[in-house]
Amino acid sequence: IKMILDNPGLKSINDAVRKPGSVWKTKIITVGKKQYSLDEIENGILRPLGDPRIHFAIVCASVSCPNMRSEPYSAEKLDAQLDDQAKKMLSNHKKGMMVLPGKKRIVLSKIFKWFAKDFGGKKGVLDFIESKMRGLPPGWKKFDLRYLDYNWNLNDL
Repeated sequence: IKMILDNPGLKSINDAVRKPGSVWKTKIITVGKKQYSLDEIENGILRPLGDPRIHFAIVCASVSCPNMRSEPYSAEKLDAQLDDQAKKMLSNHKKGMMVLPGKKRIVLSKIFKWFAKDFGGKKGVLDFIESKMRGLPPGWKKFDLRYLDYNWNLNDL
């Protein structure tokens, strides 16, 4: 958010990435006496924890990113908060998941493609979806799987 505020007129988070000291690689967060970049936090700390729901808590301010929560994450509520984020993302047909039973097609966020390994591959992605969503049509796991275009433009939240 600070990078966006410090660079008025940005249309996309990727525009900030091309500037010297990109938003992903710049050490901008201090914990204790150590500084971290967003990339280090995501790929060096959060992803190794082995919980793919983290991908719905990480927000990059783009249109296709999961929505930011209106409350901070807390240790006491983290499991419920991560489940809620995953369900909200999957329920959003514009950026999470669209089921087209007539075409026998499922269209998912590219997050599922980019981080399929974190979910346990394609089968793991489908099992994850099944664990979070109700009312999926019969045989949906055999539907053609496609991915939504990812819109990196800044959201208006």
